[in-house]
Amino acid sequence: MSIIYSKHIETRIIMRSIDYDLPIEIYNNVKERFKDNETGYTIAVMKAIIHGRF
Repeated sequence: MSIIYSKHIETRIIMRSIDYDLPIEIYNNVKERFKDNETGYTIAVMKAIIHGRF
């Protein structure tokens, strides 16, 4: 399986100085995943501490 970042997440990673691998960690450790009905993509959503805040 491969994880491909959207342009949106790549932009947010740069703008917010987020660790590049954080979305992969979230995807691998999330308890729930959702499927986007329009694109068929799998979406993982989870709270994460970034720069000491949620």
